[in-house]
Amino acid sequence: MNEMRQFKRVRFKAKCSLSHNNISYLGQLENISLNGALISFSDGVVIPRNESCSLTVYLEEDDS
Repeated sequence: MNEMRQFKRVRFKAKCSLSHNNISYLGQLENISLNGALISFSDGVVIPRNESCSLTVYLEEDDS
């Protein structure tokens, strides 16, 4: 199956939080684009398709 992506995905590993219906889930951001993000969770998280949610990405500070 060929996928026709409108936006390029960028690999970006970071801790993140996904909020949906006032519940937050901690996860790992794997990649991101202008139209979405791939996030992995240690527990099963199901967000219905086309439902609004909020993604917070936690950037690590550089000690140098």
